[in-house]
Amino acid sequence: MTRIIFMMVIGVLVCAGSVFADKIYLKSGKVLEGKLREKKELMPWDDWCTGEDQVELWHNHSGQCLNRSEIVKIEKEYKKPEGVALLAKDDHWGEESDGYRTQLIPASDEYVIGRPMLFHLLMQNVSDEVKWYDDQGLAHPPFNIIGPDGEKIIHKVGPFQTLGAEEPIDTDEIVVLMENRDITEEYVITKPGIYRIEFPYGWASSNVVEFEVKPGQLKKEDVLITSLSDVIPDKCYLYKGWKISPAGRQEIKAVPLAIYCGKIHHMGGEMLLWQSDKTVDISVDKENENIEVSEYLGKNDSGHIYVSSSEKLRGIWPNIKEDIIKALKLKK
Repeated sequence: MTRIIFMMVIGVLVCAGSVFADKIYLKSGKVLEGKLREKKELMPWDDWCTGEDQVELWHNHSGQCLNRSEIVKIEKEYKKPEGVALLAKDDHWGEESDGYRTQLIPASDEYVIGRPMLFHLLMQNVSDEVKWYDDQGLAHPPFNIIGPDGEKIIHKVGPFQTLGAEEPIDTDEIVVLMENRDITEEYVITKPGIYRIEFPYGWASSNVVEFEVKPGQLKKEDVLITSLSDVIPDKCYLYKGWKISPAGRQEIKAVPLAIYCGKIHHMGGEMLLWQSDKTVDISVDKENENIEVSEYLGKNDSGHIYVSSSEKLRGIWPNIKEDIIKALKLKK
């Protein structure tokens, strides 16, 4: 078997924040780009590139199987970090874990209730080998946020599936896991004061960032969630709905809210609540036959409230309409 020669381009220095783009030279004269992936790094269900002489070349989110004996040499070309990766500070990284470390960076000039609250999240490979990571988990509750009273802030994004693949990160490379991530789209922040946020999951916990939130105008969905949190059944939680306007009706300005009750959800334990700025005949998507047409419950200073629910949910929350009317102080 031909020995693989690892040759660094002259003048390349390995330093914090380095990003390498490998060039693979083959006996045929072809020059390919990407990262070689050893068999031990493949997922258990991968059943290709498993021969003794085979290795996977990963480039632009796709793989290609190569024979080691066809590889003449590999060059690593140094590229300076750019964009958000340049914001990394050596003394702001979290604790290293399994060769990774992460850094959370504030990205807003100020944090005001009702306005976007932006953060960046970086990750660096501090091991001496190429590693592989899958960032799909970042779509789900990615942060721990503690409010001014020491309470854990409510996450308001419902369950959903993701699709993705592992990506390589080279020694000393810094990748941007999140850029300008708006935490107000995912968390219910309603009080001014000092907050603490960290990225606690996945590869390594980040640094803890303390930031001040100033008074402002609450989001309507946050008002609904906090107002109803005390009346919903145990093991259920509220989240903002994905339907921006009711299906099959004229476009209206409406705030959708839904409820999730664990495994009950898959058996029809669902609710959709709409807060509209005007009275309108609101319907829901009839592709879901478990959900009935929305019923008008009344209005308050924030708007008009409509609700639809499944028979299964009404079985565990029999006073759903009465509880919502009382919690939101609705009047006909």
